[in-house]
This record gives sequence, structure tokens and C-alpha cells, in this order.
Amino acid sequence: MTLDEKARLSCYQTISVLNEEHGVFVAQHTENRQIFVKKILSVYNRKVYEYLKVNHIPGIPYIYEVFENDGKLIVIEEYIKGESLQSALEERGHLTEEMALFYFRQLSIIVQRLHKAVPPIIHRDIKPSNVLMMDSGQIRLLDMNAARQQTPGAGQDTRMIGTVGYAAPEQYGFAASDARTDIYALGVLLNVMLTGCLPQEKLAQGRYQSLIQRATRLEPGERFQSIADMLHALDDGIEVNDEPIEPEVPEKDRFKNRLPGFRTDEAYKWIWPMAGYLLLLYGALRMEVENAGPLQVWLNRFVVLAMMFSIILFSGNYRGAHRLFGVDRIRTKRRKIWTIVVIDCLIAMTWVVMLLTVEKAFFV
Repeated sequence: MTLDEKARLSCYQTISVLNEEHGVFVAQHTENRQIFVKKILSVYNRKVYEYLKVNHIPGIPYIYEVFENDGKLIVIEEYIKGESLQSALEERGHLTEEMALFYFRQLSIIVQRLHKAVPPIIHRDIKPSNVLMMDSGQIRLLDMNAARQQTPGAGQDTRMIGTVGYAAPEQYGFAASDARTDIYALGVLLNVMLTGCLPQEKLAQGRYQSLIQRATRLEPGERFQSIADMLHALDDGIEVNDEPIEPEVPEKDRFKNRLPGFRTDEAYKWIWPMAGYLLLLYGALRMEVENAGPLQVWLNRFVVLAMMFSIILFSGNYRGAHRLFGVDRIRTKRRKIWTIVVIDCLIAMTWVVMLLTVEKAFFV
């Protein structure tokens, strides 16, 4: 672990224990006071966490930091309030058919997004305790420490990772895990939600029986070959809407796709930002350039306007622009501000260089 990583990690102060046996804690950032989940993992695939840190997948908690030290992986991820599916099943025995189907669809689409990653990510530990139910009705799939990236030509799994009852036969070393491994676990989970039991103990009856039986075949080639195939069968051959379920976005990211100054639902607060944008537009369009023709004047006006808007959009993290330059990974407020200032200067210099290049080519 580098000195910079040690400094960043030191900002996350452990304040309570969620699961000491599995190394899961609640941590608070010492500067912004935001709450996170801190995990110390001895079984993990760092490439999976690094991928999810850069490429967030809706339905999976945000990954903010990944550190490796002395054979362990320390992960800082989003803290989400909710009840585990395991707790709900222990309390109620099983879910209603409507509720089970509602959660099953959401979970299937989350897993499908993992499978569509490049390379595909196989979760390999889908079970009730790894499914978090939120008050909004949405769910989150937790614990990626058993996950792996699927690679062409990979050999059989070398060790058992997963949970007995939910783990497919190939996870015991009979073959390599792939998307059909997660399909097996999803079939088991649907049965448990409907009956409170594993399929071998009590199989769900009715329209879901054949779906569960096919999803949980011992031979991967006899299962559904993709999540889309399984959802298609679930709807009796009717194509399902596979649009992503809108996740509950953390408060700090909720308005990041709006222009800076308009990231609030209180419209009266838009007055000053709107006035500022109009003033900037007016100033740029009224700008004059000495010893320049009309076309060159308008070129200068356009570049100045584009430069100012580029700086505003980047500084305001429009559509998560900070992620592209790694600014979101900087936890020290002062360093983050200086990094943004430096990048803003580079943006301005880029526009100036482009302007000078065009003027030299066409007006000199």
C-alpha cells in the first residue's frame, strides 16, 4: 500500500461493527462525515472490485475505494439502509407470489448487467443474505467477494466458493463458472422465496415449477443459457421489458446530470444561476477583437463561450466528469480543489491553442 493510499484509508474511521466474522464495518469519513461500509476481505478478486469502482452497475453498491495490503482487500463502498431478504424469510417463512416475482425480476436484471460487463462478471454467491430490500421497494445485490471475471477458455473452478444449496455443481470443481452458474442460484432463490425451502426439500408448484427445475439442472447445458432466456420463459414466451430499473441514487449524485446551479428541486434557487449563464452568454456575444474581421470575431466569441462552459461543466462535475480524471478518488478537499483548478487551466489552454491554430491557418 502506497503512502497516498494509507492517507486516504486513514480518512475512514470505523464507528461500528456489522459483521466482525466477515470483516464488515461501518465507517465515517473524517472530513465530510459521510457514512460508508468498510470491508476487509481475505477471499476476493481485486479485478472485479477495480472494474466496479470505475464502471458502476446499477443495483450494486457504489465502490469508492479499493486497497490491498498484506494479502487482504479493503473495500470502501456505499452504505445502504434496508432489510436483508434472509431476515424477511426468517420472519415470514416465504413471500407472496407477487412479491417473490417482483424481487426476482429486479435481481435477474441486476445479474444480467453483471453478465454484460466486459469481461462478464459472475457473482457466484447469490443467496438471501446477499440481497438487501430497501424501503423504496428496490433491491441491491451485495458481497462481490466471491465474484470472478469470466475469461474464454478458463478451466474448472479450483476451489469451492459459494454457499451450499445455492452453489451450482460446477462450483465444486466440476467445470468453470459462467452465467449459467448464477442462473442456477437464481432458480434456487426463487424457490426459496416462494416456499421457504430449497428445491430438493420442497419444490414450488404451479407455473414456476418447470422454470425452477430447468434453471437448477445439474448440467449447465440443460439450464437456461442466459438471463434473457429465463425472463422470456417466466413470461410464457412474452418478451419482457429489460430496461434498467432506476436505482436510488445517492444524494450527492442525484442531480449530477443537471447543469451546475440547477441541481435542486427548489425552482426559486435557479434564478441566480440562470442570470449568470445569460450574463456569460451576453458577454461572449458582445466581445470585440481588434483588427479582426467579422468571421474572426465570431470565432473568438464561440471559443470563449465554449471554454467558459467547459470549465463550468467540469468544475460542477456535470454527468460525473470528475470520474474521467480520477478527481472523485481524491478524498482530501484541498487536493481535490487544486486538481480541479489545474484541469480547468488545461481546458482553457486547450481551447486557446485550438483558437490560435485555426486563426493561424485561416486568418494570418
